[in-house]
Amino acid sequence: MGREVLEALKRRTGARGEGYVLWGLTPEELIASLANLAEEVPALAPRLPLYAERIRDGGFTLLVLLVGRGEVYLVGTEAPLELLPRGGGQT
Repeated sequence: MGREVLEALKRRTGARGEGYVLWGLTPEELIASLANLAEEVPALAPRLPLYAERIRDGGFTLLVLLVGRGEVYLVGTEAPLELLPRGGGQT
């Protein structure tokens, strides 16, 4: 799903750059993932508070980012995640 959204974002914007797909079980986990990425991608750091606010407001658990030359495009959504039980073939 994330890759498809990233490709659509590239087509829609015409932008080139690095693409990232981040997720978390909760918006707070997603914000933590984004904060970690911002340590490696300096273009994200100045806008981190704004992105965190948008993630919280939207209840996002999936974020797709396209980081180009001085530009950052992002798409966020709430992606329901299902925890599957562990087990060795039990029915």
